[in-house]
Amino acid sequence: MKKEKLLSAISAISITSVVAFLLAKLSADVFEVYGSGVFLATPFVCGLLAVWIYNRKGKKKIGESISVSLITGCISLLGFLIVGFEGLICLAMSIPVVLPLFLIGGLVGYAISNAIGKKIVTDIAVIILVSAVPFLMGFESREKNEPLIRYATTIVEIDAPIEDVWREVIQFSKIPEPTEFLFRIGIAYPTDARIEGSGVGAIRYCNFSTGSFVEPITHWEENKKLAFDVVEQPEPMTEISPYAGLHPPHLDWAIRSVKGQFLLKEREDGIVELEGTTWFYTVMEPESYWSWITEDMIHLIHKRVLNHIKTTVEGSANKAVVSTPLRAPRFTP
Repeated sequence: MKKEKLLSAISAISITSVVAFLLAKLSADVFEVYGSGVFLATPFVCGLLAVWIYNRKGKKKIGESISVSLITGCISLLGFLIVGFEGLICLAMSIPVVLPLFLIGGLVGYAISNAIGKKIVTDIAVIILVSAVPFLMGFESREKNEPLIRYATTIVEIDAPIEDVWREVIQFSKIPEPTEFLFRIGIAYPTDARIEGSGVGAIRYCNFSTGSFVEPITHWEENKKLAFDVVEQPEPMTEISPYAGLHPPHLDWAIRSVKGQFLLKEREDGIVELEGTTWFYTVMEPESYWSWITEDMIHLIHKRVLNHIKTTVEGSANKAVVSTPLRAPRFTP
């Protein structure tokens, strides 16, 4: 690579990475929002900015330009981790959204750099686009839209008496340490549950690796339905970071559980269908993307609890059968 190209690439990557960091800090710390401004507009504009800087002292090849935009995206994400702005888990989750937008922004930046004749016009166009991002963040911070509440439902079949299933549902025993990859790297996982009281108004505590969900019971129909609200919840994960105790602000409010329930149904063949449902919302953009990830995590959590209940009650039922001796037939001479 020629010296001029190398210097242009270094300048583009360095300057744009700093701009990306400043825009992300502005969104998180000043506007306190993780919306389209930080997850969509910032990577797009920064990809555009990197290619514009790279091509400002002379037209470069499109392949080189796009490479600069992608490298800038990777360096920016790595920088967030190094300076302790974000943890590795959240950064990894953001890659499918952020890097393609750096690429698209780079393509637009390349088109702008070569489509407009006068350099001053190109400069103004890029400055306007970059300057528009903070205004978008400010607009989003003032919006008071109600979040879209979604739900995730998971079902397991249990071969045991429905009364045994019900007892384990309301407060399940200690679950063995997880083997699932996501739980082992930091995603919060359930450990056990206990309940204070019985019936509507009782308080259930579903304990996780990061703390406890506090769940006032709103519906108690023995052997059929247990429903509850969620009034307190722990952090959804423990971030991977070079800095101990890293706590990005979005861990407190970006993903919230609203309520949950268990439904029990005994079929004619004696099998109990146990259904767990969680209602939740996310307040990060793109909402559909983060909700999809959250829903998958909730299903994984459901499976850990439901499969533990299944293993526990089926094991108890089998022990009961084995421990009941068969009476030997009497011998009649």
